Amino acid sequence: MLTQRQSVSKPGSDAFTTGSNILSCSGALLLTFFLAPLLYHATIAWVLGFTQPHYGGGWDDFVAVLWGLGCAAVTFGACQMVLAITFRLGVARLTVLIFRH
Repeated sequence: MLTQRQSVSKPGSDAFTTGSNILSCSGALLLTFFLAPLLYHATIAWVLGFTQPHYGGGWDDFVAVLWGLGCAAVTFGACQMVLAITFRLGVARLTVLIFRH
Protein backbone atom coordinates (compact mmCIF):
# COMPACT_ATOMS: atom_id res chain seq x y z
CA MET A 1 0.00 0.00 0.00
CA LEU A 2 1.32 3.43 -0.92
CA THR A 3 1.61 6.10 1.69
CA GLN A 4 0.36 9.61 1.01
CA ARG A 5 3.90 10.88 0.48
CA GLN A 6 4.59 8.23 -2.16
CA SER A 7 1.30 8.49 -4.01
CA VAL A 8 0.95 12.27 -4.46
CA SER A 9 4.04 14.31 -5.16
CA LYS A 10 4.53 17.41 -7.28
CA PRO A 11 7.54 17.29 -9.57
CA GLY A 12 10.34 19.38 -8.12
CA SER A 13 8.61 20.15 -4.84
CA ASP A 14 10.99 17.98 -2.84
CA ALA A 15 14.04 19.57 -4.44
CA PHE A 16 12.68 23.05 -3.77
CA THR A 17 11.87 22.23 -0.16
CA THR A 18 15.28 20.65 0.41
CA GLY A 19 17.09 23.57 -1.19
CA SER A 20 15.06 26.09 0.76
CA ASN A 21 15.77 24.26 4.01
CA ILE A 22 19.50 24.06 3.30
CA LEU A 23 19.69 27.76 2.44
CA SER A 24 17.63 28.83 5.45
CA CYS A 25 19.68 26.65 7.83
CA SER A 26 22.98 27.90 6.42
CA GLY A 27 21.87 31.51 6.60
CA ALA A 28 20.47 31.03 10.09
CA LEU A 29 23.77 29.55 11.30
CA LEU A 30 25.68 32.49 9.87
CA LEU A 31 23.29 35.04 11.36
CA THR A 32 23.30 33.24 14.72
CA PHE A 33 27.08 33.47 14.81
CA PHE A 34 26.84 37.27 14.57
CA LEU A 35 23.56 38.04 16.37
CA ALA A 36 23.51 35.66 19.36
CA PRO A 37 26.46 37.33 21.15
CA LEU A 38 24.77 40.71 20.72
CA LEU A 39 21.58 39.39 22.32
CA TYR A 40 23.56 37.67 25.07
CA HIS A 41 25.60 40.73 26.02
CA ALA A 42 22.55 42.98 25.91
CA THR A 43 20.58 40.81 28.35
CA ILE A 44 23.00 38.88 30.60
CA ALA A 45 23.34 41.67 33.17
CA TRP A 46 19.58 41.76 33.66
CA VAL A 47 19.34 37.95 33.87
CA LEU A 48 22.13 37.69 36.46
CA GLY A 49 20.66 40.65 38.35
CA PHE A 50 17.40 38.73 38.58
CA THR A 51 19.04 35.41 39.42
CA GLN A 52 21.26 36.55 42.31
CA PRO A 53 18.56 37.84 44.69
CA HIS A 54 16.10 35.08 43.85
CA TYR A 55 18.35 32.00 43.68
CA GLY A 56 21.64 33.04 45.26
CA GLY A 57 25.05 33.86 43.83
CA GLY A 58 26.19 30.27 43.34
CA TRP A 59 24.09 29.85 40.22
CA ASP A 60 25.73 32.63 38.18
CA ASP A 61 27.96 30.46 35.98
CA PHE A 62 25.26 27.86 35.37
CA VAL A 63 22.67 30.50 34.47
CA ALA A 64 25.15 32.32 32.20
CA VAL A 65 25.83 29.13 30.22
CA LEU A 66 22.14 28.27 29.96
CA TRP A 67 21.31 31.82 28.95
CA GLY A 68 23.97 31.71 26.22
CA LEU A 69 22.57 28.45 24.85
CA GLY A 70 19.05 29.87 25.02
CA CYS A 71 20.07 33.02 23.17
CA ALA A 72 21.71 30.93 20.46
CA ALA A 73 18.67 28.65 20.12
CA VAL A 74 16.18 31.52 19.96
CA THR A 75 18.31 33.45 17.48
CA PHE A 76 18.75 30.40 15.25
CA GLY A 77 15.04 29.55 15.30
CA ALA A 78 13.93 33.10 14.55
CA CYS A 79 16.48 33.54 11.75
CA GLN A 80 15.62 30.20 10.18
CA MET A 81 11.90 30.98 10.25
CA VAL A 82 12.37 34.42 8.69
CA LEU A 83 14.75 33.14 6.00
CA ALA A 84 12.54 30.16 5.09
CA ILE A 85 9.51 32.42 4.69
CA THR A 86 11.55 34.96 2.73
CA PHE A 87 12.90 32.33 0.33
CA ARG A 88 9.48 30.83 -0.30
CA LEU A 89 7.80 34.19 -0.84
CA GLY A 90 10.67 35.32 -3.05
CA VAL A 91 10.40 32.25 -5.26
CA ALA A 92 6.62 32.64 -5.44
CA ARG A 93 7.00 36.29 -6.45
CA LEU A 94 9.66 35.40 -9.01
CA THR A 95 7.42 32.69 -10.46
CA VAL A 96 4.56 35.15 -10.87
CA LEU A 97 6.85 37.67 -12.59
CA ILE A 98 8.32 35.09 -14.96
CA PHE A 99 5.09 33.31 -15.90
CA ARG A 100 2.76 36.31 -15.86
CA HIS A 101 1.85 36.19 -19.55
